[in-house]
Amino acid sequence: INHCILRDNDDDGIELRLHPYSGEELHTTIRNSVISGNGEDGLQLIWYNEPTNRRISLFNNLFADNEMAAIACMDDSTTREDYRGAQIPERIEVINNTFVNNPYGIVGGANVQLRDNKFIGCSSSVLRRVGSGSKLEGNIAWECTFLSEEMDPAESGFRFVIPPSQGRLGEKWPLIPGIEAAKRSRWIPAAPA
Repeated sequence: INHCILRDNDDDGIELRLHPYSGEELHTTIRNSVISGNGEDGLQLIWYNEPTNRRISLFNNLFADNEMAAIACMDDSTTREDYRGAQIPERIEVINNTFVNNPYGIVGGANVQLRDNKFIGCSSSVLRRVGSGSKLEGNIAWECTFLSEEMDPAESGFRFVIPPSQGRLGEKWPLIPGIEAAKRSRWIPAAPA
């Protein structure tokens, strides 16, 4: 999925079901896309409780204003989001993405490679139940309520963590093509991102 706009859906922006599979590696890539304003998750990965030879790669995307999580993992073939943070064993690469105003950034995943991402304005938590087999490095969190929930401490995987009290509230985010300006809450001109 390259150079797409997936927005304003009543449910998830993308729902990817990881049906049982054996064979050569299946590689799903989502790159340079905008996933925004969806009524549930931006991207929901649904696992069928059987490891498969898959890799999911997310590069240079914008996840903005989704109602639940930007990226979430579910198991037991369940689609209704409950923030369980399923420990999906498939490799999930999340590199150089921007996450803006999603309650949760990433929920779940046992093997998440999270590098050089920017998380801005997560009202619940940047990470929830991301597994200990994951690797975090070089990320930035700006004006997010919590860095992590129900997991090992994540501070070492972040270059900058700027709490909400240090932001300048009330200023507007710049317009981004395909995103309604009314959904923007604040702009931080001096942000390290």
